[in-house]
Amino acid sequence: AELKATDSDLWNRLDAVVLQWMYATVSQDILQSILVVDDSDEECWKRIAAMFHDNKHSRAVQLENQFSNTHLENFPSTKAYCNRLKTLLDQLANVDSPVTNTRLVLKMISGLTDAYSGFITYIHQHDPLPTFATARSHLEIEESTMIQ
Repeated sequence: AELKATDSDLWNRLDAVVLQWMYATVSQDILQSILVVDDSDEECWKRIAAMFHDNKHSRAVQLENQFSNTHLENFPSTKAYCNRLKTLLDQLANVDSPVTNTRLVLKMISGLTDAYSGFITYIHQHDPLPTFATARSHLEIEESTMIQ
């Protein structure tokens, strides 16, 4: 019986650590929505999962819209532009709306300004299209060449 009490104490301490970690890693808005007195980490996790699962489809629509409307002219550099595309790519994957490499590369070049028309032609001539990482690297080189 003493061993069970010790196991229970350890379990409760570990549960509290996990719960504190969850509280510390969510935004204040989400924290206010999930905070419950005498909660368990399992119940907290279920509330967080339900909150995000309920919003998955509407979040996917919102992210798709942002992805489609991302253009270089709204960023200070190609690096910032590509970072934003990559962030949106990751967020879309997280809501079960993954973006293929082909679509990502085509979006990257379609969002460029006219100053990059030569680069756009260069990418279009690749069959198959390069990976996003490769196209991004070439784009950053193109930008640095244009600046010089």
